[in-house]
Amino acid sequence: MNKLLVVGLVGLFASSAFAETNKANSLPIVKLAQVSRTVSQATVSEEGVLDLTHVDGSVTQKQLSSEATYLIVSLANRLANAEIKVTKTFAICMMMPLLNAQNLFVSGANQNTGDFNGVLRLVLTPMGCWTTSHTAPVNADDFNAATELKDLVRVLAAENDEQFVIQ
Repeated sequence: MNKLLVVGLVGLFASSAFAETNKANSLPIVKLAQVSRTVSQATVSEEGVLDLTHVDGSVTQKQLSSEATYLIVSLANRLANAEIKVTKTFAICMMMPLLNAQNLFVSGANQNTGDFNGVLRLVLTPMGCWTTSHTAPVNADDFNAATELKDLVRVLAAENDEQFVIQ
């Protein structure tokens, strides 16, 4: 249901979500690594600037809509101080991870003021029998927020990359 909501919300404002921006680089509050075959990472700043770093080293910078920015900042705020657990297991299969097997990083925040501190920490890694280490929020609601944030950034990255394929 959350994935459908994210895709629906993005679809509502996707046509106006991207406008070229000349804003100076600010600290990212969200980073998604290994986005696609052509995009090595996507970062989003608190001001709603999406930076896509392509595998060839080029960077595309876009200004997100206020709706997308609000949703991303809200989810990042929720995850900023969430309790994160790292689980170690034995890899039990020899599968290749899917393209959607990205690592999600979120900036920490001051617990009193809620201001992001710019220090990115790993909050969600791929799950599956091929992984020996898995990182995820302990609380189920925080886990759902992390999954929703990852999916939202993936969809927004796809809007800007013609070669991006959502699996």
